[in-house]
Amino acid sequence: MALIIRSSCSAKSGVALSEPADSETRLRITSLSHRVITSVLLKLIRDPVQAQALSESEEVPPLNELAFEGKRVIETCDGIERFDLLERELPLLEKVLSQIPPETAPQYFRYDRDAGLVVISCRKLRQVTRKPLYAELIAKNQAVRLRGSHYLGCPADWFLDLVGKFYGHSISLASRPAHPKLRGSLNAS
Repeated sequence: MALIIRSSCSAKSGVALSEPADSETRLRITSLSHRVITSVLLKLIRDPVQAQALSESEEVPPLNELAFEGKRVIETCDGIERFDLLERELPLLEKVLSQIPPETAPQYFRYDRDAGLVVISCRKLRQVTRKPLYAELIAKNQAVRLRGSHYLGCPADWFLDLVGKFYGHSISLASRPAHPKLRGSLNAS
C-alpha cells in the first residue's frame, strides 16, 4: 500500500499543502526529510544494539508500520504538532501517469471534445491492466465506462483535471473522435 505523508497545514500560513508544491516548499520538505533521516541515523549510531537488531531482522516491517513510525519521529523530533498519513486516492492512475511523459500523453489518451470524453488506450499501458484501473476510476467517478476490449472512457473535464494535478500543469490533447472507425463520420475540432 502506498502512502503519502502530508502536513495538515503550512506552519506559517495555515493553508493545506494539497496543491502542487512550489520550489520553496519542495526545498523545505527536502530539508525536513534530511533532518528526519539524519536524526534516525544518529539515534541508530548511538544505540548499536537497536541498529544490530534492525539489521538482523529477517522480516521487513509492514509499510503502514514504517509510515506510522516516520509520522511519530517527525512529530516528536521536529515539533510539528500534526502530520496526516493519507492513502493515495488513485495509485494505479498515478503509476500509469508516472510512466508517461506529458509530451507523449496523446499516444495513450484520445480526447473526443464532442462526446466530452478522454479515452485511455489500455493496450499500451505497462504494468497496469484495464480492469483494475477501471475499478479504481469508477470508484471515483461513476461516469467512467469500459469501451471495446482495450479502452476506458472518462469524463474529459474530470480526467484532464486529474492529469493536470499529477503533472503540475495541464496537458494538450488534440480533439479526435473516441472511435477511430467513426473518424470520417464525426467532425473533429
